[in-house]
Amino acid sequence: MKKLISLFAALLVAVGTLAVSSCATSHDEDPIVDLSSFYLRGNMNNWANDSLDDGKMTANADGSYSIVYTAKAANDEFAIANSGWSVKYCNATEVAPDGTDVSLASGGGNAKVTGQIPGNNYKMTVTPSSTSVSVKVELAGSNVPDFYILDKTTGLIKMEYDGTSYTTTYKATGVTGSICVWSKDKYYTASNVALKTATTLTAASDAGNIGFTGLSADTEYNVSIAKDGDDYKVTVTKLCPYWMVGAINFDGKNNVFTRMEATDTDGVYTYTFKYNPDMSKNWGSPANGVAFKITDGNNSWNAKIFDVNITLGEDFVSSGKPVDNPPNAVLSGLEKDKEYVITVKDTAGTLTVKAALKE
Repeated sequence: MKKLISLFAALLVAVGTLAVSSCATSHDEDPIVDLSSFYLRGNMNNWANDSLDDGKMTANADGSYSIVYTAKAANDEFAIANSGWSVKYCNATEVAPDGTDVSLASGGGNAKVTGQIPGNNYKMTVTPSSTSVSVKVELAGSNVPDFYILDKTTGLIKMEYDGTSYTTTYKATGVTGSICVWSKDKYYTASNVALKTATTLTAASDAGNIGFTGLSADTEYNVSIAKDGDDYKVTVTKLCPYWMVGAINFDGKNNVFTRMEATDTDGVYTYTFKYNPDMSKNWGSPANGVAFKITDGNNSWNAKIFDVNITLGEDFVSSGKPVDNPPNAVLSGLEKDKEYVITVKDTAGTLTVKAALKE
């Protein structure tokens, strides 16, 4: 009887051991990615090339990792990578700073945080899984104030910010003019701001204007506000009234109008481009050149430079006589991947043009 009991007990132990072993084997899971030796590496921190500590992430109680960074651009490229770049998670994925989780697979092109405000702080949280990581980005603090133009007709107009300065376009109606600028419950004012002269703004609670002098009626100006130490300064420069359109900037489907650049010399404007032989396929261009027109406005076909063959390195030349639908201007003798500068001179309303290799 004792032998039967011992045999039965042994059988129970064996069955129990088999059941436990079977249960453990059937519920094995793949290990998750160990992010303890991974970093945020992107153009927001110079890819952590200066120091890996710039991309070091902090472990959270829930198994995720996080880091706060300052955006350098509206779209910052990045990867979650180890120190030697032998493993990285990016997979050419875009992440918006709205707190939505986005999965990043291993390898591929750089990921990108899109729609940031340069200068603002953002928090990136990275959560590992077995074969990938998920990333979410949230605003962690706005260090960059918004600046607005107060317009009597349209209300608040937000000034564009590129990470360095705030800008707006102002069209003068006379030799003087003014705008009302507001930010964070303060008005920013200055009197008699001359062209090309950085002028310190005064912040006050009471409404006031920034006044300009030395303007020309019916002319557009760029108004730029930039931080200088503890102050903000405003600079006003004349915008070029002429626009390039043609084979130089054709996008493959549509004509594109690009404003030329004003220079430090009044009445002199430039357009710089790198030549690609694909440009010559458009606008009836020569095999080693480009055809184009220079007009008096965005989407305007009122050509100011047209019907002229431009020789590289020669002095300014005039267009042909105005006619309806005039022929294009043509520049030839170009070489692949070299940069060229087209210069227009406006002398009392008469335009001339020249082109040269960029120095």
